[in-house]
Amino acid sequence: VYTSESNIQLPWLDPQFIESITVLNSLSATHKYGTLGRNGVIVIRTKTSGYDKALAEKPSALVKGNNYNESVKLIESGSNTGLKKQLQAAQSFAEAKTIFERETKKGDMLGVDYYFTASDYFKRWNKDYAMSLLGKVGDMAYNNTKALRALAFKYEENQEYNKAREVYQRIVQLKPGEAQAYIDLARSYKNTGKYQEALNLFKRMMINKIKDTDFTGLANTIENEIQHILAFHRTRVDYYDLPNDLRSANFKRDVRVVCEWNDPYAEFELQFVNPGKKFFTWNNTKLLNTQRMLSGIKNGFAHEEFIIDDAETGKWTINLKSLSEEADINPTYLKYTVYKNYGLPQETKSVKVVKLTQHQEKVTLDAFDYGQKKSPQTEALQTN
Repeated sequence: VYTSESNIQLPWLDPQFIESITVLNSLSATHKYGTLGRNGVIVIRTKTSGYDKALAEKPSALVKGNNYNESVKLIESGSNTGLKKQLQAAQSFAEAKTIFERETKKGDMLGVDYYFTASDYFKRWNKDYAMSLLGKVGDMAYNNTKALRALAFKYEENQEYNKAREVYQRIVQLKPGEAQAYIDLARSYKNTGKYQEALNLFKRMMINKIKDTDFTGLANTIENEIQHILAFHRTRVDYYDLPNDLRSANFKRDVRVVCEWNDPYAEFELQFVNPGKKFFTWNNTKLLNTQRMLSGIKNGFAHEEFIIDDAETGKWTINLKSLSEEADINPTYLKYTVYKNYGLPQETKSVKVVKLTQHQEKVTLDAFDYGQKKSPQTEALQTN
């Protein structure tokens, strides 16, 4: 295995001895190479045993240390606050409201997390009331994009997509030069049935046609979103000016994991563990992923996605660990979205919002069984 940072002279290869060149860019494909494959892998297979032996000896030494043998606790839902404990002791909706109103009058730490905690609790009694508590965050943080983005996350978690779109529209007004604001807005258009508006905005992002905004670091996300719109709404949008490779009807991903956070300065790590107990760690830190983090800060995006496709079957685990601390008044949140059978009729989607700084110790964010069931489209392609 050779990396761009290794400063090792690559061995000369005679082209006539090359059997194949494969570009691996999905999470499952790069898993076996550990962090060395975080930006993708180019695999060159040769015809002769001499070349194969020379290239095969190196990886085993470089990829040592990514065997997973930890015991990690499952993440708990919501913030573990004094307010939450008091509300959980209530025996009725009326009693819970009395407790909440009493605590609110004290005026202690009435920040974003306070209202999120209350809203999460009150969903068991009255969803409309719970959503009204989220609305208070929008009122008090009308000009604060960090708080507003967290609010939009919570609306999406609760499938309140129209309310989320209104928040994203406000963020674009406040931060017209941030790439993430447009990604979020375009996706919210799609979530609320405005497919042509979504596609038009994604097209502009794809060719960097939004003033003073650079979308280079989000190219894969933009292309996946465009193809997803065509997979489900092809007859409802004008797509004929798209490149041919994006117009394909054979788009699918087994699992697509999208992680977004409301502060580009937040430092944390995600760990993906495959069924073979090999792990890959993705870091959002100034020390270990400097260029990626600086690019996010400069261009205004806090977003990463991972694809698991044609991978090893069995249980996959995703762990999370926060590497930064901050006050509770306006904390950093992570929105975790996982799509299964992405782009296919049987697609499923789940959204989870977690308070990042609550998890200074590693926790399991998600675990799921991955089965390599071929789609009808894939089987048809293989038989043709």
